[in-house]
Amino acid sequence: EAMYHIEKAIELVPDNINYLFTSAEIHRRAGMLNEAEVIYKKILEQGHTDADVFIDYAELLFDLCEFEEGMEVLYDGIQENPDSAEMNYRICGYLFALAEIDEALVYFKKALKLNPERRTYFFELFPQLKIHEEILAVLHKQGLKA
Repeated sequence: EAMYHIEKAIELVPDNINYLFTSAEIHRRAGMLNEAEVIYKKILEQGHTDADVFIDYAELLFDLCEFEEGMEVLYDGIQENPDSAEMNYRICGYLFALAEIDEALVYFKKALKLNPERRTYFFELFPQLKIHEEILAVLHKQGLKA
């Protein structure tokens, strides 16, 4: 039912970013991942560069096991949103998953500088990093805890 209503709303106002974003999320939750991907591409093509668009689109690509493409989306997102702590934390987490530790730490340090309080959410997303030796060392150096 939600999909029906959002599609009707998009018919009425096809360029409404909020409608498109909502449609992408509804499609994703309904398991229609390829359809959601098309919508995220359309949002970015229209020039909307909010960090949430890049993060959600990258997560979708990771769900589709398109890891390289997901990382490209995150790197594009950080170019558009260099001061987004959320983008930096996300890139850090995924880089750790890809065993790119040194690069991940660069993004972790930047994210901490931008918003140290968001590390709590970061550890909810990536709980395995809460006990990672290098992460703990960075936190200790800054007088913070995981």
